[in-house]
Amino acid sequence: RSHEELQVVCKCYNAQTGEAKDDSVAAYSLSEVKREIDKCKSDVVKIEAHQAEWEQIETDLKAL
Repeated sequence: RSHEELQVVCKCYNAQTGEAKDDSVAAYSLSEVKREIDKCKSDVVKIEAHQAEWEQIETDLKAL
């Protein structure tokens, strides 16, 4: 076990029978988490710019 990695374990079941299946395990390194955070921040900037464009269109239309 390392402090540089996190494992997320999810219980899995057969939807039709309810029988337990093998657990799903996803491992995330600190660098992967950092990349995802940076991507989210970048996406937020893009979305806020897009929102600002639409708000300006709304302002312009109301001024007509």
